[in-house]
Amino acid sequence: MFPLRRSFIRLRGPAAAVVRGCELTKLSSRAVVRVTGPDSASLLQGLITNDIHVSSSPFYAHFLNVQGRILYDALVYRSAAAEAEAAYWIESDATVRDELVKHLRRHKLRKKATIIEGDKDDEEYVVVAQITAGDVVPLAPLVAAGGVDPREESLGHRFIVRRKDVNDLVSNNNEEDDYHLLRYSLGIPEGVIDLPPGKCLPLESNLVYVNGISFQKGCYVGQELTARTHHTGVIRKRLVTVYIDDDDDAVMLPAPDAPLTTDPGGGKSVGRMRGSAKGGKWGLALLRVNALVKEGRIYGTSQTSDRQVVVRMKTPKWWPPPL
Repeated sequence: MFPLRRSFIRLRGPAAAVVRGCELTKLSSRAVVRVTGPDSASLLQGLITNDIHVSSSPFYAHFLNVQGRILYDALVYRSAAAEAEAAYWIESDATVRDELVKHLRRHKLRKKATIIEGDKDDEEYVVVAQITAGDVVPLAPLVAAGGVDPREESLGHRFIVRRKDVNDLVSNNNEEDDYHLLRYSLGIPEGVIDLPPGKCLPLESNLVYVNGISFQKGCYVGQELTARTHHTGVIRKRLVTVYIDDDDDAVMLPAPDAPLTTDPGGGKSVGRMRGSAKGGKWGLALLRVNALVKEGRIYGTSQTSDRQVVVRMKTPKWWPPPL
């Protein structure tokens, strides 16, 4: 479907015990926050869409505002260390890490929980992902937390690792382009470009299909609108993979938030672009559901020129029919 370059981080020496026969890429676009203390689970349970007590680690969730719109997408990990009290790692977009910390502290009130930025901890931590084949063997203290990506199995495993254990043992630094190309092709949104804070609804972002929400847990911020939308079953727009079938490197998908229409240079609006991978051939768009059924192709303006491009749609394999 598309080529994957083999330019991932390779661990050598003692760190090779973490993963056997596979390659890792450091995700510089992601940052971590650690929440510890006897009330840490209670704090998170009232803020995230998923149930803090799910068995998987990591698990996927969104933080919402009171209007039920997405603030931050996150992967939540349970600490791999044997600690006396509960400890969780929250992985989110690095550009809004400070806002996430403020959000957590605003709702902490008198709860017995401590919130620590990952790069202000005793050690500096980063996120790495394994999207190639290999046996995964987490081994503390090199891995603070980790597990299978809960959103889509093809995304492989991801770990939270001390920066010094990566930087001292890698053979090269990867720009993580292959990782983003893979997740766009799989229809997985991530970060503020794909999910602009305060503008997106979780069910339009396919949160149900990527294991990011529980409708059995108790109340959390933004729950009322989300639950009502789910039970009415009325979702008019969804995020979907889009791509352009053109070998010209100068031809790319439209820029984020650019309109998409039924005809070249105009016509009926069917939605707007979100982010795209490096090279601009694969990305995500928020489209009207009826457009996915009725329109064979849609159009937009290339982000590199005024040229109109044909934008094709691809529903991911994990999206159950009917749309």
